[in-house]
Amino acid sequence: MTRILASFLKPGGALIVADFLKGGMPKAHKHVLPAEGSEGWERNVSHMDGFEEQDIRRVFEDAGLQSFVFNSDVAVGDEEDQMRVFIAKGIHS
Repeated sequence: MTRILASFLKPGGALIVADFLKGGMPKAHKHVLPAEGSEGWERNVSHMDGFEEQDIRRVFEDAGLQSFVFNSDVAVGDEEDQMRVFIAKGIHS
């Protein structure tokens, strides 16, 4: 999917992705994802465990993106039930 998205970028264009860090989604929130076979399931790109920096770095590099930046100091939600997310950026050469 990253390679497809990167193919739409002009030289110097940036791909920015925000998603869950590995272990960053509390089990209490996993119910918000559509159940397999339910309406909208086929349009959903879901995963239950999140990603680590090296996984995202690898797919960005495989897609030909450079100048990789990864910020994992991001949390959403209230203090008692935060979800940890990351923002990654790569530049098309």
